[in-house]
Amino acid sequence: MAMLRQLTIAGCSAALVLLAGCAVTPESITPEEHLRQGSEGLERLFADQEPLNGPVSLPGAMARALKYNLDARVKLMERALAEHTLHAVSMDLLPELTLKAGYHNRDNIHGATSESLATGAESLEASTSQERERTTYDASLSWNILDFGVSYARARQSADRQLIAAEQRRRVVQNIMQDVRYAYWRALSAQRLGPHFDILLKDVRGAIEHWQQIESETPTRSLEARRTLLGIEKQLRALRENMQLARTELSTLMNLRPGTPYRLAEAPGAFRDIPQAAQPLTELEALSLSARPEMREENYRQRIATEEVRKAQLGMLPGLGIDIGARYDSNKYLTNNSWAEAGLFFSWNLFNLFRGPALISQAESGVRVAKARQLAMGMAILTQVNLAHQRLTIARENFELAGEFNDVSQRLLDNYRAQQQAAAGNWLALIRHRAEALVARMQHESSYAELQNVYGLLPVYGLLPVCKLFCSSGRQ
Repeated sequence: MAMLRQLTIAGCSAALVLLAGCAVTPESITPEEHLRQGSEGLERLFADQEPLNGPVSLPGAMARALKYNLDARVKLMERALAEHTLHAVSMDLLPELTLKAGYHNRDNIHGATSESLATGAESLEASTSQERERTTYDASLSWNILDFGVSYARARQSADRQLIAAEQRRRVVQNIMQDVRYAYWRALSAQRLGPHFDILLKDVRGAIEHWQQIESETPTRSLEARRTLLGIEKQLRALRENMQLARTELSTLMNLRPGTPYRLAEAPGAFRDIPQAAQPLTELEALSLSARPEMREENYRQRIATEEVRKAQLGMLPGLGIDIGARYDSNKYLTNNSWAEAGLFFSWNLFNLFRGPALISQAESGVRVAKARQLAMGMAILTQVNLAHQRLTIARENFELAGEFNDVSQRLLDNYRAQQQAAAGNWLALIRHRAEALVARMQHESSYAELQNVYGLLPVYGLLPVCKLFCSSGRQ
């Protein structure tokens, strides 16, 4: 008893020491470490990227965005994580193979006596059948059929989650391509019109300084002219800044370092060719319902919900398994120190019969919710396709109207310039006509960018290129 008390005290003391050593205190990151991590993160943002060689075309911008865009990289890594998860879950289908090795030592002899049940007298003297020091080895293989069924259902769910991750990546890629398309055309317009804005702003500023110098001669007229010119300058600067944001947006999509200079290649027919919907609306609707990644994702989620019903049903069944093992014990009193054994076991948690129907009902409700969500997604997709089809018609009409307005503005500017050359014209009126003509041209090219943006929303031109990239080769 004394030895047992000492061992108990020693064990408690060791436990207290371990608990004290395992105490964790918060340790904040130092400002220097934050700065170092920020610098390293900035370098990693733009590491291992090919430099720009020459003007960037629309396909080149899309390809660069698909390769270097950070959102696409995240979805690619999430898909890889889903693949590793599937591989790990599939390992649960294998039986359990357990290897054990042990060393046993006790401070006294394992002994026992026997007592007669009839008389209560001791029938045998104390004896032992086990050594104080021995080693054991055990190798056993067990397999439960019920656990295999549940693990198989989980593996199927994990496989569907991997497919969902692939569809989510496809959706991100689709959105990136759409954003690149819209940003490219707006940035190209900014590249084309930027020098014209700079020249006109310089002339406007010169005119403002001129009227400021002669303000003492004609105060009212000078102030009115300066107010008109300042309004023109304010409008031009706001438009130019808005155009420059498109270049920054395109740089971000291509994952270029902010401020990196680049030029865009102007495609043949730019701002002239009008895209047309080559397929009727009914075909576009059917194509969207089959090709949209959101719809495919809901289909996989419905399959996951169906597997949840099977798992709940399997949980109500009894478990049947086998156990095969090879064992060894160095105990010298054993007749056979090594042996092999096999067994068949049956287990059944009877409480599962009571909670099983509730779990099945819950899983079936999940299936109904998944089906309802699928229908809602289908309706949303049909609405988007119809709106895109209508917006394409409206965008085409707006582009044609903006083109006509731009043509009239340019011709009016030419006529006014000709009149000014024939006679001393009004400098202020000429600047106003130049500003109106430049704004009309910018609106014309902006309406073309919007037309291209709406054109890319249609499934034939937005979904199929992405589907070919990720579905035709079996990569999903």
